[in-house]
Parts: sequence; structure tokens; C-alpha cells
Amino acid sequence: MLKSNIIKFLLTIISGIGFFYYGKNIPFSEQWILYEALRNTSAIIFGVMGAWLAILYPSGLLNIFGKKENMPDTNTSKNVKKFFPPIVYSTLILSYVLMAGVIAPLLKTIPILMNYKDILRGLSYSIIGMLTLVQLWALILTLVPSYILHRKLDHHESKEAQRKRMFSKTQKKRKG
Repeated sequence: MLKSNIIKFLLTIISGIGFFYYGKNIPFSEQWILYEALRNTSAIIFGVMGAWLAILYPSGLLNIFGKKENMPDTNTSKNVKKFFPPIVYSTLILSYVLMAGVIAPLLKTIPILMNYKDILRGLSYSIIGMLTLVQLWALILTLVPSYILHRKLDHHESKEAQRKRMFSKTQKKRKG
């Protein structure tokens, strides 16, 4: 686990350096389109994961602030926790994009920063590139609810098939 986290971190940093180097030549007006796309994607992921959570675990949401005995069992709790990383990532990305929309125009009014325009463009593009990678991971994590639902349906189907096999043998004996 630690090794994979280190690898992810290093790949993100290396990507960030590449985004910085090549992003220095991309005007902020062109970068802003990417910010908007990231904002929209984050909002969609946030909404979808919240809806999945409400659909698959409605009692867990109702009891979240309730008494301790109403809390979900350990297995359910583990499944519910799998929903939170995409929600957290999307929230952080939305927060950054909203703040960038407010701060960027202010930075353009500071004359001394115009000397560092290329560096600021590179930094902006680097951040948006790395946030896009995080958002891509959050998007992949949206498949988790589908997997959980698929697993539950498979379990239910196998129980039904087993029940039918068991009762079909008892029904044949009674008829005979």
C-alpha cells in the first residue's frame, strides 16, 4: 500500500513538472476552459456519488447522526466508506476552481506579477493538470458502487438459485 502511494505521488509530481514546463506557453484564457470542465466534472461526480450513497444505503444516511445502535454493521460501514474518496476529491477540486476564479483576476492587477507571467501560467497549468489526474482517479472510483451493486445482485441470485434447487427436490418428493 505504501509503495503504491509513493509511486502515485512520484508520478503526480513528474506529471506536474511536465505540465509546468509545457503550460508556461498556454495563456490563462485557454486554461480557463479546462478549469470549467474540471468544475463541471467534479460537480457531476459529487452528485452521482451522493445519489449512489442515498440509493444503496438510505438507512445509513438516516441514522448517521442517530444513536450508536442504529449505525450500519462493519461490512456495510466498509462499503459506505468507499463512497467518500470521490466525494472528497471532487469537493477539494471544486473549492480550488472556485477560488481560482476569484483570485486569478486579482493577480492580473498586480503589476509586479506580470514579470512572472510565464511562471504563473506554468504553475496554473501544473495545478490543473495534477487536479485533472486526481479527478480521473475519482471518476474511476465512481465504478465502485456499480461493483458493490453487482456483487450484491450476484449474491442474491446465487441464494435464489440455491433455494430453488433445494425446494425443487422437496416438491418432486411430495408429488411422487
